[in-house]
Amino acid sequence: MGRKMQDQNNEKKEKVLKFDGIHANLKVFNRCVMTELEAEDRLAAAILRGNIAIKETQTVMGSIVTHIGCIMTQIMLTIMIVLAVNPEQMERDLKLAYEKSADRKKYKTVIAKLRDHHAATIDDTAAINEELRVIRENDKTKMTEQELKDLLTYLDSLESEDHQATRYNNGKLTTQEYLDYGFIDVNEKQRKRFLKTGKIPKAVLQKSIAIINKTVNKYCTHKLLREPRLQTMNGQAKTGIEIYNTLQKPSENMIVNVLYLNDKIQKLMVAETKNVHSYHRYLTDLMNQRSEAIRSMELQLNEHEIIAICQTLSKLTGSAENLSSKNALLQLDYKKITSPEEFAQHLLQHTTTIANQKRANRDNTTASVNNNRNGGGRNGGGNGGNRRKPTCFACGGQHYLSDCRNEDKKAELKRTKPETYAKYIKPPRARNAPAKTNAMTDNPDGEQLCTAVIHNINATKADNWILDSGSTTNMTSDKTALSSIVQEQNVIKTPIGKKVLTEKGDLNSDITNVLVNPNSDINLVSVTKYLHDHKDSGIMLTRNAAYEIDHTVVTKTPYKRVLADQVNNLYHIREDVVKSE
Repeated sequence: MGRKMQDQNNEKKEKVLKFDGIHANLKVFNRCVMTELEAEDRLAAAILRGNIAIKETQTVMGSIVTHIGCIMTQIMLTIMIVLAVNPEQMERDLKLAYEKSADRKKYKTVIAKLRDHHAATIDDTAAINEELRVIRENDKTKMTEQELKDLLTYLDSLESEDHQATRYNNGKLTTQEYLDYGFIDVNEKQRKRFLKTGKIPKAVLQKSIAIINKTVNKYCTHKLLREPRLQTMNGQAKTGIEIYNTLQKPSENMIVNVLYLNDKIQKLMVAETKNVHSYHRYLTDLMNQRSEAIRSMELQLNEHEIIAICQTLSKLTGSAENLSSKNALLQLDYKKITSPEEFAQHLLQHTTTIANQKRANRDNTTASVNNNRNGGGRNGGGNGGNRRKPTCFACGGQHYLSDCRNEDKKAELKRTKPETYAKYIKPPRARNAPAKTNAMTDNPDGEQLCTAVIHNINATKADNWILDSGSTTNMTSDKTALSSIVQEQNVIKTPIGKKVLTEKGDLNSDITNVLVNPNSDINLVSVTKYLHDHKDSGIMLTRNAAYEIDHTVVTKTPYKRVLADQVNNLYHIREDVVKSE
């Protein structure tokens, strides 16, 4: 029981640590990633910090990583130290280290040879080692391999503490130090080659890259990883290194980060607190984070002007119109705004535009209703505004022909009066509406039109799917859940405008042609799309669930009244349902 609770707590903690793209949380994300890498693979941590240069090449088999340049070999460090130490001081040090004059003489020969290579690079390592071998085997300077190794170790010990600290801070470790400090775990063959060449074995490098990919993805939310900036042109996820480096830069929409912090400050300022000391510390920290986020934007506006803008944006809440205005204002390039007055013009423009759109939609709706009220005929909905109950042309009942359940009478009417049947078999709203168009028909620009109404829904799990009668198409934000993905341009209409989507795929055999919308927070299954794909089925909605039922059952089931008519793949509530009594 205790173990289970611990696992649950660990799981909960992991969720809390996932980075959501908010710049204020970046430091925590970096710390989590680096801490885990240091514990699991120190080489991976060094690569991610940029201490080791690498090159990634994309192949049909996947990404291949190679080491650019070389790690400083031990002999190159020795040359660096020899050149840094004063020759007279080295002479005195040699007298203390080696009593015999003959030993000092042959060791001076080695040191002189090392001094000759003041312009050497890591690529010269092999040639220098060969020259030292020749000197070691010369009859005049005859020395064992161990003696030469001891001399080089002694020379390395002459490095000053300041020089070593500077070298370590710059990430310039030698091949031997990489092995000594556990950065690289290799076999004996790889070890010898690494010490001589300074090249990290490809297998070791590939393993570290895989660990980086796993760790970076682990500490990012799924929603963040689906952002276009963290994906390649073909929709594939970028490498862990690319994602990490991209996240270090301020996002393209930094105003969102400032707004997020400003809202937190405002909520904190009106909240009650029992611990004023903690309150003060937390408030100060949030304000510092906000200031840092504003500075990182490098705007022409000062901090107070940016805060005033955020305060204004925070007031755009509640209605769909306000949210649309807010979203449009968040997309502005704030680097080009030079004064508060300029932002005020944008504010006026967007809020006025939304208000005009709302007014136009209301006027169109009123005109449509009036048109329906004034339509004549027995099944037309009234005469001169004086409404009366309709009379069915087929059975004589008080309902529209489209709602008649007497199939025999309808068949007789169709046979004897085909024109009347054809005219009134459609629901009244469909008869008065413009010609029906398919939600997936080609538009003049060759694009696929998809009229989707996206609701403001509280955050749901990434794998949750919503059955939506207000959408004409299936849609998901998770491309990985789909199969048979094809490239196809579609345009969706939302309350905040049009958006072009370029991919679709199948979730399963029942739910197909699902559009991929990386910026969506929800996954939608369209009611009308589902029924279109399952012509023998109907959907029954109740208080607790939605049921798929056989279509023949629908036609035989008594009902209280018709609530809505399907027009252009959307369900329009009937006038008599919403009219005032």
